Amino acid sequence: MTKKINYDTVFNWTYFPLLILNILEKLVNVPNTGLISQTYTITMVGMLFLFLLKVIIDKMTVENIFAIFIVSIILLLKLLIGSNYTHTYMLVPFLLGSQLLSNRNSSFLKYSFWVKVTFFLVVFSLGKVSVLPSIQVIKSNGTTALSMGFVHTNSMGIYGFSILIDYVLLNCRKNITYVNLILISLFVLIIYQLSLSRNFLLLSIGLLIGLISTKYFNKMYLKKSTLQITTILIFMFGTFLWMAYNPSNLIWQRLNTILSNRPMLSKYYLNFYEIQWLPQNFERLFFDRFWDKLEYYLDNSFLQILLSQGLIISILLFCFVIFAQQRKRFDFITSMLLIFVYICLVIEAIPFNIFLLSPLFYQYFDTRSRDK
Repeated sequence: MTKKINYDTVFNWTYFPLLILNILEKLVNVPNTGLISQTYTITMVGMLFLFLLKVIIDKMTVENIFAIFIVSIILLLKLLIGSNYTHTYMLVPFLLGSQLLSNRNSSFLKYSFWVKVTFFLVVFSLGKVSVLPSIQVIKSNGTTALSMGFVHTNSMGIYGFSILIDYVLLNCRKNITYVNLILISLFVLIIYQLSLSRNFLLLSIGLLIGLISTKYFNKMYLKKSTLQITTILIFMFGTFLWMAYNPSNLIWQRLNTILSNRPMLSKYYLNFYEIQWLPQNFERLFFDRFWDKLEYYLDNSFLQILLSQGLIISILLFCFVIFAQQRKRFDFITSMLLIFVYICLVIEAIPFNIFLLSPLFYQYFDTRSRDK
């Protein structure tokens, strides 16, 4: 037990500084200099350190071996291809980290929630007093919102959704109360009013509907086959559906409006970059206008991984997710949150970011291991 407690403490003291560093680098409007510019290297070193420590303390699992196999292929391809390989930032930390969090680490979710809330308040306050720069974003309906220290208002929205996920995991897995539903609803209204992020609103409404339904399903475990089939469908939808985008089709026009041009931009990237077996150089695209350059964002994690990493790594990653889920049992709330996490990856460019999407710590939420 002493070894386990020591490992949990080391994990927390390593993980949460990495969490803050990654939020600063990815979501907050700070200069990419100094320590921030070394975020990827520091994260890799930290996750490798935790992985080696976990292997020394506990026996290596089949998932660990599978993860190391994929990481080795990624690093080998990076070595062989060099600068022509655009490495997707979060894949290696996800592959290493999804199995690292001990499900006896009772303090993790509490710390994760309060660290994120505190950091949100700090960034928002500094943005409010103009210490951190804020960007004014004009939404498709003509309304405007300020990013309040974040890189974009959508960045504030996705960070708010990350806080919401941790709150649900911390307080709603055993019992849903009216107080929790009211607090969640108020939080959703506040974050939406600040960010005007449509994606945040749609994901949060879906999550609220799922939580309200848990009075019928909370005592059940979602069948593995149901979770696996749903995961496969979301992966396929997020990766290949955009190939069928047709701007003259009324349904696609409406969907494109709802998703803030994501289908159109996904098809644009698919037409520009051919799908390869091996990784390729993948850069953000720009549209030249007379007075400036318009930046085209690919806010689709699955498609971003496919185009940058190639079919081989994408297939291995997909198999790893299915394999890791198959060997575990999740309660209904966790299964539902995993589905929403995968949906989030379809409309946001945060490829398997374990610092924002806590349900990706598969081992931590395995109820069979906790019951042993």
